[in-house]
Amino acid sequence: MDLGVIRENTGQVLGMCAKHGIMVTGVTKSFCADLRAASALLDGGITRLGDARVGNLKKLTGFPCEKWLIRSPMLSEMEEAVRYCDIALHSEIHTIQAAAAEARRIGKTHDV
Repeated sequence: MDLGVIRENTGQVLGMCAKHGIMVTGVTKSFCADLRAASALLDGGITRLGDARVGNLKKLTGFPCEKWLIRSPMLSEMEEAVRYCDIALHSEIHTIQAAAAEARRIGKTHDV
């Protein structure tokens, strides 16, 4: 993995997208949230990281950015989803209600 290329490409993509008002979320799923690659994305200017696996986002706990779960969490993983993700994409009201209940329980803001 060429981390310099990741940093450079990230900066280029962000620059092109910014001209059109597009905000970018760097998706870490393709490299299983490898910490070096995720750091390269942040160094390139990314301010939010997304993944479809809660476990991958858990690995990014100390990273200074928003963490997005880019799918609706299962009810069985709601506790970890709310704990390790700042935002989750939801498709059903019952998962939103479960996320809200868990966020209240642990005293955290969790956006949907």
